[in-house]
Amino acid sequence: MIRLTDLALPLDHEAPALEAAVLAKLGIAQEDLVRFAGVPARQLMRAKKTRSS
Repeated sequence: MIRLTDLALPLDHEAPALEAAVLAKLGIAQEDLVRFAGVPARQLMRAKKTRSS
């Protein structure tokens, strides 16, 4: 498993944007990506609350 951090995306980004950011960060083509797991929803909700305060 590889954990990526500091992928800068807007909070309201579309799902394909996350995959594109992962591919860019790793420097690989889409066909070379086996799978990835996104950010859990609770972390996104926490980030939204922090930024809106």
